[in-house]
Amino acid sequence: MTPTAPATIARPMPEPDFYSEAALIIIKKHDPKSIASYQELLKAGLFADACRWVAVQLPVRHSVWWGLICVMDTKDGHLNDNLMKQLTNWVIEPTSAKQTQIMNESWLDTPGSALEYIAKAVSWTGSSMLPVHLPVTAPNPEHVRRMIAAGIDLAATGHGNLEPPDAYRRFLDFATDVDNGKLHWENTEASTPKAQQTSRPQGLFPHQ
Repeated sequence: MTPTAPATIARPMPEPDFYSEAALIIIKKHDPKSIASYQELLKAGLFADACRWVAVQLPVRHSVWWGLICVMDTKDGHLNDNLMKQLTNWVIEPTSAKQTQIMNESWLDTPGSALEYIAKAVSWTGSSMLPVHLPVTAPNPEHVRRMIAAGIDLAATGHGNLEPPDAYRRFLDFATDVDNGKLHWENTEASTPKAQQTSRPQGLFPHQ
């Protein structure tokens, strides 16, 4: 199935080194936030770049949820179940207390797995990460989306059942379903972080 572009297109584009050179040539032909950019990335077979495009377009909460679904799809038998539970809890209810709990994990300075990169993204969603004596400064949202994209890259290249191009395409389908509400965290139990199929109409879910 050919992935369709997520409906939410209202985010600034990241720095040029985020994309491959071939993708930048395509994106510069259009408004970077337009569906046309996304569709041409697909036509060119640049599925990894298309996933990076999606990481920029989805709201952070949705993007993290997308990342968790992709990680679960890899069938990695060595996932950190406790971290998956923490991240799922944050998606269900993204409070500052839950974000701080994730941020305090010592290994976040050097994430090594797809799930840890998603966790790093969540750790940067707080109001400020500077020492208390400095002015409150929100983390750069660019860093959040880069970490999510890095997690998606690792999940695709380390997929247990699919070659990377096929994994990226499958992840793009997940992104569309997350964006339009077909895969939502509603009624998800934190102990069982699985995407819930819903019958809600497209576009009903608010993006936060």
